[in-house]
Amino acid sequence: MATGGDAASKVQAPALALIIITAISLVLNLGLFFAAPAVANSVLQFFQSRVELPPGQQAPQVTRTIVDYFTDLMLGIIGGGFVIFGAIQMKNLQMWGVSLAACIVAMIPYLYSGPCCCLFGMPVGIWGLVVLLNQDVKAAFRS
Repeated sequence: MATGGDAASKVQAPALALIIITAISLVLNLGLFFAAPAVANSVLQFFQSRVELPPGQQAPQVTRTIVDYFTDLMLGIIGGGFVIFGAIQMKNLQMWGVSLAACIVAMIPYLYSGPCCCLFGMPVGIWGLVVLLNQDVKAAFRS
């Protein structure tokens, strides 16, 4: 059986990788979130200039798309915060269940803004799962 130090060394790399990848994703999501009002206004002006609508009425599909966009960004920000929290817990050998859930959430491509983060979220999440499901690592979380 491995010691707590061995288990700690096993979780360090996947935890750090999760933190880095998710931090990049959060920066992208936050940047898009704060840029979104300007983009949304430009899109609305474009469609209103092309489509004859009564004054004050917006095209329903454009409004729905903007709501979906903000919802996606908020889910990304909330999910990213959870993954970082779980990765920190993994690094500290605390809250095994939360760490496991964070690895699973990291594998959901929906939560990452760019293709880079999406591309790395799946393998790093799997790596974290493999490490967390190791019996020695599980035992270290219990102690």
